[in-house]
Amino acid sequence: MTHIPTGRHCATCKHKARDCSGLNFAQMKVIKRYDTHQGVKCTEYEQTATRQGG
Repeated sequence: MTHIPTGRHCATCKHKARDCSGLNFAQMKVIKRYDTHQGVKCTEYEQTATRQGG
């Protein structure tokens, strides 16, 4: 696999428990290049709700 979603997005995605292995990461926008692969922004990414206030 040469295209993978960035772990930061996966960790904060509301779909993080879902099996996303069937998604076509090669067609997604590259946001970081590494020696062995490219990090992409997943088109299915939805940030989990964050708590407001303090």
